[in-house]
Amino acid sequence: MSCFKSLAVSLAFLLLTTGRLVQAQTYPQLLETAAGHLRQQHYCEATTTFARAFTDSTQVGPFDLYTGASAAAQCAGGQHQALRWLFQLTRQPMCP
Repeated sequence: MSCFKSLAVSLAFLLLTTGRLVQAQTYPQLLETAAGHLRQQHYCEATTTFARAFTDSTQVGPFDLYTGASAAAQCAGGQHQALRWLFQLTRQPMCP
């Protein structure tokens, strides 16, 4: 029985700590994370982070899309994603 309790406590701890890591980051936090990946030249990780950030389309700006597209273009197999983000630039409102 103690083995079962130990397993249950370990599982609960894992779920709690994993839940904290999975908590949604804000748009600016995701962009900062992506920028860190870019500084380290980890283009695929940056692309993944930009994709997570861009799920909130209300905050996506043209410079963010361009930077995300640049990262995706440097990631092996990311060229299609880069093009999708570049094409979204044409639908962005222009500055007044």
